[in-house]
Amino acid sequence: MARLRLLYLGFAFPPGIHAQFPDFNTAGHDWETSFSNELRKHLEIRYAGTMAFPLPPPPAKADPASGIPHDLTLVEEKPRWWMDWKAAQKLKATVLQWEEDGWVPDALLVYNFTPIYNHFTRWFKKVFPEVPRVLFLLDSAQLGETIPPGKRLRYRLKPMVVLDETMLDEFTACIGLSRDARDYFAPRNVPFFWLPGGCTTPPGPTREFLPPRTGRKLRFGYFGSLSDHAGAWRLAQTFARSTLDHEFHLTGPGKNPEKFVELARRDSRIHFHGFLEADNVLPFGRSCDVLVNPRLPGFGNRNCFPSKLFNYAMCARSIISTRLSGVDEVIGPEGFYVGTGDFDRELDRCLASVAQLDRAELDRHGRAIYERIRTGYDWATQAAGAAQFLEQVVTNTRQAL
Repeated sequence: MARLRLLYLGFAFPPGIHAQFPDFNTAGHDWETSFSNELRKHLEIRYAGTMAFPLPPPPAKADPASGIPHDLTLVEEKPRWWMDWKAAQKLKATVLQWEEDGWVPDALLVYNFTPIYNHFTRWFKKVFPEVPRVLFLLDSAQLGETIPPGKRLRYRLKPMVVLDETMLDEFTACIGLSRDARDYFAPRNVPFFWLPGGCTTPPGPTREFLPPRTGRKLRFGYFGSLSDHAGAWRLAQTFARSTLDHEFHLTGPGKNPEKFVELARRDSRIHFHGFLEADNVLPFGRSCDVLVNPRLPGFGNRNCFPSKLFNYAMCARSIISTRLSGVDEVIGPEGFYVGTGDFDRELDRCLASVAQLDRAELDRHGRAIYERIRTGYDWATQAAGAAQFLEQVVTNTRQAL
């Protein structure tokens, strides 16, 4: 039986390229690459990738698992609207050439809402109306937010720009990272598949980044983005105001790390390690006793899933998190959860409560989370579920014609 043909529009690097830009789009590239490489085991995929800049030549020898092979590479250049339009025309022409050569997709998978892909999706709907269009919703800063009338007007006047909510009606189905995103599609009777992410089990024992955990003091830790939407600064401030006689260690990329450096200078309990190379992230996490995910509502956080939660889980350490986007369903009952009503106060209470537990009990929670994620959310299982969903969408669409 022939495998389903999928035209996939995404943003990952080709194999061997990402290593040349270690600070660029790390989480998104790793996530998409892991998913796509497993998905290829079930479907025939042609991949068009959009890059923020022209790519250098690939290395002579590149690990195939380090990226996604591109059948077409598009580049976002300035002047933006004109170059986006030209990129969309190139994508259209390529797909029409593939059709002439005998290759027509059974389904279209589109990563998020962007000018190039939005324009192409609307065209594709007209030219291939019988082919289902599936939104791959990893995040959106607009959906669920109030859009002022003035901003709506500006969007209507800008070329190549469409509101995210307007694009919802262009899709036949959705694969979404956030459990909450289902609410956008249920009223439209649009099938939704929840795919929060997946994990890759570390190959063997993982070393620790900091000295061994001994003594009475616990290490609370955070790794991930330092941007406001991730909540790292709120977490650091809450810890600084607390009376906990424990340590807080954090690391991550961010444009303005100076405030974390200054906070660590003023509070001997807080340790800021700057940006760590990828090989040191899991060792850093394993060096802590408790890892904290302080993600709050707003900033579009309800429309995505914190991919670092899977990395947290692979550290086999206790986890404190808000329940946003279905985190509680993924981590399960062994997690410690913070409400978002009075976030700073509730976070402070949760930190104090968890600090009362001994290290052996905390490690028990961490091992339970590790086993839950390792066995239930590995990438092979997640991709197989997505492939089955796509195949069912195609079957249902054909039966409805």
